[in-house]
Amino acid sequence: MRVCIENKKIIVISLGGSVIYNHNGINLPYLSETVEMIRRSDLGFLYVVGGGNVARDYIKAARDYGIDKQGQDMLGIEATRINALLFALMLAKNGISSEAVRNIFEVHPYFLRQYQVIVTGGTIPGHTTDRVAVQCAAKFGCDFMINVTEVGCIYDRDPKNNQDARIIKQVKGSELIKKWGLDHQPGLNLPIEPKAIQQAIESRIKIYVIGPSIEDLEKVITGNRYNGTLVLPE
Repeated sequence: MRVCIENKKIIVISLGGSVIYNHNGINLPYLSETVEMIRRSDLGFLYVVGGGNVARDYIKAARDYGIDKQGQDMLGIEATRINALLFALMLAKNGISSEAVRNIFEVHPYFLRQYQVIVTGGTIPGHTTDRVAVQCAAKFGCDFMINVTEVGCIYDRDPKNNQDARIIKQVKGSELIKKWGLDHQPGLNLPIEPKAIQQAIESRIKIYVIGPSIEDLEKVITGNRYNGTLVLPE
């Protein structure tokens, strides 16, 4: 499952903004644990960071004021970049070779050789960070990406409204698209964004949806059993 780019193994991770910034504020314990995991690893990482509640607050304010979807997206993108910069600064403070970039698609593979970790956020209006992560995985020759979310899996129905909702361990991406549709709404809050799934199907990229557990993250990377959902590119 490990991928070699210019002799460096790299893992692409979409880190949900709600994991970084939840209702209690910035989740420093999780970020600190992530930094420690990276420090003891010999892998390269490409983190695409979401905006979370910060982005949704700005998007809601813009929507309430009548600002169009492109403007709402632009605000959300800047929120992702603030989260990405915080994470990159934490990595650097701990002596980890890292860099925050504003547009990952301007980065050539050789750039990855210079750093253990590249951190980025959103890119252009209409593209969620989930979709950016899938595109990164395809660009750099990976056959999977990991999506770290607050929920940690995909359920057969909304668990907030259905106490008997069951975890789906494995599902075809096409089934989720049929269920959720493809319409893009700024600030959409799903375990994985539908257009990202569509991109993954086209690029033959598997998506592992897990929660904010470093143990599960390491299990996915090493090919061991984990808690979460595998979205197949079918």
